[in-house]
Amino acid sequence: MTKYVFLDTETTGLNPDTCEIWEIGAILRDEDNADVEYAWQVRPSLVGAEPTGLRIGRYYERGQLHAWLPPAGKRIVHPESEEYTISSPNEIAAELAQMLDNAFLVGAVPWFDERFLQRFLAQYNQAATNHYHLVDVETLAAGALGLKPKWDFNAVLDAYGLKYDEADRHTALGDARMARDLFDAVYATDQTQPDSA
Repeated sequence: MTKYVFLDTETTGLNPDTCEIWEIGAILRDEDNADVEYAWQVRPSLVGAEPTGLRIGRYYERGQLHAWLPPAGKRIVHPESEEYTISSPNEIAAELAQMLDNAFLVGAVPWFDERFLQRFLAQYNQAATNHYHLVDVETLAAGALGLKPKWDFNAVLDAYGLKYDEADRHTALGDARMARDLFDAVYATDQTQPDSA
C-alpha cells in the first residue's frame, strides 16, 4: 500500500537552524483513498524569527500564539470553524511522526518542510521516518506540462484549472490542499497511476 501525506508548514522564517514551525497542515490519504485532514499550531520561540517569514504566514493576524498559555499547542478539529482541542507539542509530534511513518511526503518544495519537521520532531524525541523520495508537486506538474525552470506556480495552477482564495494561501492546511489537488490533477490528466514501490 502507498501512503501519502500532503503537507505544508508555516514557519517563523527560512532558516531551519534558527527558525521554527508554528503551523502544520497535513492530509493523510489511506488505503481506501480517503483523505483525512489535520492541522496543528504550536507556539514557537521568536528569538530567531525573521519578520518577513512571520508576515508571509500572517502569524499575528491568524495565530495569536503569543497570547497562549501552556501547553502551547492545539489540534484544529474542524478547520473551517476553527474549533480546536488543546494538545501539547509532545502529543502533536507523536501524532505527526506516526502519520509520516513510511509515507510519501507530498508538497510544494517539500524539502523545506521536511527540514523543519526533522528538527521539530527531534525536539520532542520523535523522528521523521517518511519515505526518502519527496514528491514536489510544482516540479511534477511543470514536468508534465513540459515547462522548463523557471516556471510561474500560478501559471501551473491555472493550466490545471485550479483556483484558490488568497486567504487560504500561506495557511498550512490551505497549501496542503493545494498540493493534494495539483498532485491529483497531474495524475488524472496523465491517466497514470503513481508507482506503489
